[in-house]
Amino acid sequence: MWETLEVDEPTMPPLLGPRARVLLVERDDQLRSQISARLLRGGFDVYQAASAAEALDVLASLAEDGDVADVVDLLVFDVSRGDRSAVAVVRALRATGCELPVLFISAFSDREVSTSASELSAFVLATPFSLDGLAETALEVIEGVRADDQLS
Repeated sequence: MWETLEVDEPTMPPLLGPRARVLLVERDDQLRSQISARLLRGGFDVYQAASAAEALDVLASLAEDGDVADVVDLLVFDVSRGDRSAVAVVRALRATGCELPVLFISAFSDREVSTSASELSAFVLATPFSLDGLAETALEVIEGVRADDQLS
């Protein structure tokens, strides 16, 4: 199913406010484990899912009757060539009014992914990327959204 991993000592600069919570959706077990470990070292709380369906289950379980954006600060979602389930999940979230920040990671420079991300107000990080680069980008997205919320 899914698991929550936590670590006590962040190695990145402190986040704005409490520890940021990330839902990482990556079907490759080894890569998901590596990304999770790096995010944990960066001071994030990490929930994991191996598929779009599992991600929806995790979000439903965490949110119960509340807003998904109240329990997860960032959705990091692997986008695979030919598999648009990540985009479909984010479209479904947006249709409910959920503005949860999303970071798509993709090994493919696919115009359709970029277009979908733009339409959905999501960010895209194309491979190759370093694990440090991913953690830094996740932090920038979360801090940017939090700063925008404070200005509103």
